Amino acid sequence: MLLGRRERRRSIVDRVCPSPNVFDGDRTRRYTVDPRIAFEAFRDSRDSGRCVVGFYHSHTDGSTGPSRADTRAAWPDLFYLIVTLTDGRVTARKAWRMPQGTDSFREEILTCTDGCVTV
Repeated sequence: MLLGRRERRRSIVDRVCPSPNVFDGDRTRRYTVDPRIAFEAFRDSRDSGRCVVGFYHSHTDGSTGPSRADTRAAWPDLFYLIVTLTDGRVTARKAWRMPQGTDSFREEILTCTDGCVTV
């Protein structure tokens, strides 16, 4: 999970809350955030003034675009950072957001400055 703040149409990430994939099935095709991690992230966001601005995960097939499962599970207006891993290293990444009232993702510009990620 990605925590930070929203400024107009941008999301600025300043805290990452990693979670093991606890999906009860083929974890190479789907993911589920550990509910304990989600609870802690939401509590931290409330206590720190941050908000949950998005999620990140990897695709094992090398793609950086949202899958059908990503599209079905998307929370409107949060962004999704999808990465490709090769030998445990990030080799590609893209950010996506599904605007409120739509059913498709839009690619977002991703920048990294001063230890923060801005989408």
